[in-house]
Amino acid sequence: MRKNLRVLFLGDIVAANGRGAVMRCAPLLREVLALDLLCANAENAAHGFGLTPKIAEGLLESGLDLLTSGNHIWDQPQIIDYLRENPTAPILRPLNMDSAPRNPLPGRGYADLEIAAGKRVRVINVIGRVFLEACEHPFFALEELISASAPMEDGLDALLIDFHAEATGEKLSLARLCDGRASALLGTHTHIPSADTCILPKGLAYQSDIGMCGCYDSIIGMDSEKVVERYLKHIPRARLEPARGVASLSGIFIEIEATTGYAKYVEPFRLAANETGMLRTSLPEECLPYKQELQRMLSGD
Repeated sequence: MRKNLRVLFLGDIVAANGRGAVMRCAPLLREVLALDLLCANAENAAHGFGLTPKIAEGLLESGLDLLTSGNHIWDQPQIIDYLRENPTAPILRPLNMDSAPRNPLPGRGYADLEIAAGKRVRVINVIGRVFLEACEHPFFALEELISASAPMEDGLDALLIDFHAEATGEKLSLARLCDGRASALLGTHTHIPSADTCILPKGLAYQSDIGMCGCYDSIIGMDSEKVVERYLKHIPRARLEPARGVASLSGIFIEIEATTGYAKYVEPFRLAANETGMLRTSLPEECLPYKQELQRMLSGD
């Protein structure tokens, strides 16, 4: 009997406290949840803006299988040459970012991963058009990479999409277009986990935003005083600093049916550092006996 796939996808990793919490917790989460795939969006991992090769390698060495990104992927210039020199690195940039034919962007927008027991998983990273820089329509970019029906028709055991976008309506629209053609479409970018975790009628796991891995005693991971000052003084380019508190983890846990490639079970994954703060813990049942140990890991104790 084929084993269902178990996936944990973590939201945007923000700064040193976020990536430290992820790196400390990843090995135990892999074991406790018997994960076949562990991914995260890492476009804010370098001091809140972008991703460096060193940070990427540290996250991957800690147990993550793949890193996705978004509009901040080029904020740290070192990553540009790194992706040019390592085109098959398990780091994705949005597939549909505008790219000049004579000077194509480095990196790739999707990866096919061979995981345990010969299973094959495709992860695609796309970016939205609403309130973000111009890009190709995400659905048209996806069309060549998703079958007209089930993921299994492309020889895949699962197909996951990280849709890095601002507008909930745009995320829902793309999810409806992909329902029946993919295993999951997961929203990233806004850093606040939404309460609409579900499986759509044709088998697509969905959540408008899976949140962030960072300090929730903040404004989307940034120091609150700096952000408030920016709004009050109308200084749009005022320098922001990541919040320095203990990080929480947020993401989504998905079980994917082995025989169809569609989602069988989905629930939010939220591990709060402080239960009285802005995030409330919500964990898969297997994690509950390890809750306190995981919370100690968040702070590095």
